[in-house]
Amino acid sequence: MVVGWLENQQITGYNQINDRQVEIDTLLRQDPRGTAGLENPKSKTAFMVCFYPDGLKTFIMECRFLKRFDPGPEKIDHFMESDTGF
Repeated sequence: MVVGWLENQQITGYNQINDRQVEIDTLLRQDPRGTAGLENPKSKTAFMVCFYPDGLKTFIMECRFLKRFDPGPEKIDHFMESDTGF
């Protein structure tokens, strides 16, 4: 019963993503981008990419990214439908 619930809730995938996010969070908190630390615009962007997929989707759709790189409509659709698609 528990195994079925874990599969139904996609807990394994969530845990894998969470483990990666913890590693990234730890790295960013070690201040690899200079004295501004987490207030550095690059750090803020890195956090958005890692921890705020909806914000990333909005950012990508509103910035010049899609004009510079033409991923094609299929990849854009996949990106918009998936939190891990990008």
